[in-house]
Amino acid sequence: MATNNLQISLVAIVIIAVFLFITALYWTSQFGKSQLWLNYITIVSSIALCLTVVSIVDDTTKQEEEQASTEQMQTLTLSQTNWTNLEKYISDHNDTLAPIYRCMNSNNILLKDSALTPLNKNCEPQSETADQRAKRIVDEAHLISMAIQACEDAWTIYGVDGLQNNVQQQETSGGEWYRTMVSWFKAPQFRKAWPTAKSGYNQNFAAFVDSNVINKKIIW
Repeated sequence: MATNNLQISLVAIVIIAVFLFITALYWTSQFGKSQLWLNYITIVSSIALCLTVVSIVDDTTKQEEEQASTEQMQTLTLSQTNWTNLEKYISDHNDTLAPIYRCMNSNNILLKDSALTPLNKNCEPQSETADQRAKRIVDEAHLISMAIQACEDAWTIYGVDGLQNNVQQQETSGGEWYRTMVSWFKAPQFRKAWPTAKSGYNQNFAAFVDSNVINKKIIW
């Protein structure tokens, strides 16, 4: 910003100096009052005006691009922070979040081992005490909120096209996020919470989830 202000100041000084020179030449010499000189000044002034407009437009475009880049970096940083917090929360509450985590990642063959606690059709342990159930439900609600926020962050960063266009390409971050969203929303807890929760998120993001995530099937 300081550099831009300095450039503007230098341009202003040059324009003032040229104006003073032309004014002095006009009043002190016959050549300054000739038609040839006036035509020359008209052409030069027109060119200078066009260059000034182009310069202003270019500077404005660069500033907008820099601002957009800064905002994108801030969004990326926030997204990474939210993702880290999500992973830490799952790790810290593994005792209660293991069931929903397994359903969120239902395509992971390691989470289908017969040694794991059996779950019912609602992705809940088949046996648990009332206190265990109460704690699990609260922890799941918090997890779902954090996970949906991570999904909205990805939607903001990649956009609809970035999420869906290359969904079959494993190396595409947007495609991987889309597959993750579809997988997470297969969990019954997400389906149950979403109709109420979606009012707290961007309306376009909510519409995207309703139309492009829920009940979608992806070949993995």
